[in-house]
Amino acid sequence: PVRLGIRAVGDVHVGEDSDERFEPWIESVEAEADALLLAGDLTRSGRLPEAARLARELARIRIPVVAVLGNHDYQHDRQDEIAGLLREARVTVLEGSAGSLAIGERRRESAGPKGCGGGLP
Repeated sequence: PVRLGIRAVGDVHVGEDSDERFEPWIESVEAEADALLLAGDLTRSGRLPEAARLARELARIRIPVVAVLGNHDYQHDRQDEIAGLLREARVTVLEGSAGSLAIGERRRESAGPKGCGGGLP
């Protein structure tokens, strides 16, 4: 059987002043994984410049990227714009929805419920 290498990370908390720490990380993820899952709190405080910085970094990744936003990404009520920036960077953003992830000839289904501030009901 074909194995799918999926890497997941959450609580990235990218800020406007975040350094270029992504360069080696992006290279290792692409070398070791077939897909990347981002599990919320992608920005430090839900500001658009933070999301734009993250989107620029993620746009360089050549494997499929799927994300769900976290409570930090909702702090300034700009979650729709943040999701839009990520989608422009070819990130599949799942917010209360499900999607299909194509990896080579295989497909995987994923869901993106929002669970923060005490979790899911």
